[in-house]
Amino acid sequence: MKKISLFLLFFSFISVENAFSQKANATQKDTLSKIKKPKIMLLARNYRDSVVLRWSPNMPAYWLAGTVRGYIIERTEYSKENQQGTRQILTPKPLKPWTLEQMKSRLAEDEKGISVVGEMLYGYPNDKNFKTDFFNIKKISQEQNVRFATTLTAAEFSKKAAEAAGLRFVDKNIKKKDALYTYKIYLAGSEIPTKTKIVLDTAQVVVEAGQSFLTFAPFVDKPENGDRKTTLIWDRLGPEGDFSAFYIEKSEDGKNFKRVNQTPFVMGKPDPQELAKDTLLKAQFAKWENKAFYIDSLAKNYHKYYYRIRGIDSFGEESKPSETIVAMGKDLTPPKSPDDFRAKNVNNTAIMLTWKKTVKEADFKGYVIGRGPTVNGPFQPITQNIIPPNTLSFTDTEPQAYIGDYYIIASVDTAGNLAYTLPIAGGIEDRLPPSFPTDLVGKADSLGRVKLSWKSPKNPDVALFKVYRSYTAENKYYTQITPVGISSNTFSDTLANKMLNENVYYKVVAIDLSNNHSAFSEYLNVKLPDKNPPTTPVIKDVLVTEKGVRLSIVGSESEDVVAHIIYRKEGNADWQTIKEIAKNQLSSALLYEDESVVSNKSYQYAVVAKDDDGLLSPKSFPIPVKYFRKTEYATVSKINAQIDAQKKQVNLSWSPVLSQTVSHYLIYRAVDGGGLEMIASSKESNYTDKDFKANTSYQYAIKVAYLDGKFSGIGEINPTTK
Repeated sequence: MKKISLFLLFFSFISVENAFSQKANATQKDTLSKIKKPKIMLLARNYRDSVVLRWSPNMPAYWLAGTVRGYIIERTEYSKENQQGTRQILTPKPLKPWTLEQMKSRLAEDEKGISVVGEMLYGYPNDKNFKTDFFNIKKISQEQNVRFATTLTAAEFSKKAAEAAGLRFVDKNIKKKDALYTYKIYLAGSEIPTKTKIVLDTAQVVVEAGQSFLTFAPFVDKPENGDRKTTLIWDRLGPEGDFSAFYIEKSEDGKNFKRVNQTPFVMGKPDPQELAKDTLLKAQFAKWENKAFYIDSLAKNYHKYYYRIRGIDSFGEESKPSETIVAMGKDLTPPKSPDDFRAKNVNNTAIMLTWKKTVKEADFKGYVIGRGPTVNGPFQPITQNIIPPNTLSFTDTEPQAYIGDYYIIASVDTAGNLAYTLPIAGGIEDRLPPSFPTDLVGKADSLGRVKLSWKSPKNPDVALFKVYRSYTAENKYYTQITPVGISSNTFSDTLANKMLNENVYYKVVAIDLSNNHSAFSEYLNVKLPDKNPPTTPVIKDVLVTEKGVRLSIVGSESEDVVAHIIYRKEGNADWQTIKEIAKNQLSSALLYEDESVVSNKSYQYAVVAKDDDGLLSPKSFPIPVKYFRKTEYATVSKINAQIDAQKKQVNLSWSPVLSQTVSHYLIYRAVDGGGLEMIASSKESNYTDKDFKANTSYQYAIKVAYLDGKFSGIGEINPTTK
């Protein structure tokens, strides 16, 4: 558990005087509520052969009561053999501060610490004629505060001072290494009624005999070096809690260290009122919260100095030295700035700068020149290299009107320290127009609002833009729609909602700080949302051909048409899209032939135009068509006849006609050279003639019957079969 330094108590206690400085109309209850309750803060440290106790009351009055009554210390020892614990009073007589005679006799043990405690306890007279007026009470209260804080400080840094003040006790009767000890301390007389009305407190701490104290060094940060000074920074907290104070040790060789401070360095918390007055100090404490810092002066810059820190805790123990850090001062003192800095305009094309340097320091390196738009900058360097120390003039051959009207010069030394002069004016007249804006972008919504944006030219003095509009691209006289100009590179335009125009054109001009106008930008074509569908195309003529139905179309007259869509429907069915033809794919006659029609069926055709916004025209007037296809009906060209003498029959077969419109086949036969007669019909491409007689010749032929009632001619007659 982290332990808090007893010394830090005196930074937080509330003195009795606060109770007396309340407003006259404050109630007694409000006043008492602001008084801190008496309390004892107790710490313990195990040294294996002994346990040291250190304590302190948290209020001056409570401390004074302890100096009179003394303290009772109890110890309870627990072990495996004695888990109930054995209680023992370690101070049969209340532990009180040394008497004045004891302090005098033991002064040699720690003259400074014991003397301070003796002065605080016995150096103030006891005034028997106590006056109850406000100012006397306040004086006594302030006196008690000083005595209390001073005694705590002495006890914090000196073991003998703590013993002399009655705020330290050493228990040397530690025999069992596995024992657990509980220590209690309270003001003597706490067990009996008292008339003091002081609310008494008991403090308690637990110590394990087997765990001894280990010392740790403070953790140091990298120092912040300045001009012949350095700021050392380290953690205020150690592994065991707060350190009370510190010793700073310094060396020039990293081996032989001497203390910088003979009196312990205390890093207290700053007064909030003082921080409110000093913003720099406030920023420093905010930056190094929970840190301690110490500023040490250095004899010379660019020389190594070695530092280490030792902490002091509430037991008066010094820690091991911290890690050694190296500090080195650096030159932060700038040279003297130039004198008589002047600027002269040369033919409005250059600015000549001149100056003087009356004092040239040993580490003086040269000059740097800056240029800026205003007297307050920002200033940018106009030379890549430092101007040599013997040079007393410079000509700016690329002055910039308006954005470079002011110049500043600085002396610079070898450490990079700068000393600036005050800015001077040195402008030229701007006669060159800026470049024109580029990358115009625009989009219009359905309400006629157009949003424009563009890229500003790279000229740094561009200040305004003017926007121009036209409804034709090549118009020589665009209309200005921003009479006074705008500073932004975006603009919103609002057009009439019922416009018939499908496009609007914009140009932009850039204007610099000298009112020079650029040339017009390239025009931007913004397409407006189209609410008007294209005009309706017309089917002018229909022609039935051997391949299908040929349509002659008069296209839409609208300029924004991108395609024509041809629809067809059969009977009462829905319209179906059969073809979408891009405008540039249509010939001048606008002809289209539908080859997917079926003979002897009725159709209707219509056409629609589509524009570049996807709007469709109304359908053209439907044109009805009934299609009949002129067809040469195919027949069977060759018959295969096989005689089966055993079964007395002829097996016929032929190649089928490949058409979905075939109904059946008619079989014809001629006997012994006679005429052909139909003997049968067949759905298949084969037939068996069972009326066969030996020594008789037969010839066969096939006619094809079609679904539309038509017949083919008689096919080829096969050779004679016997």
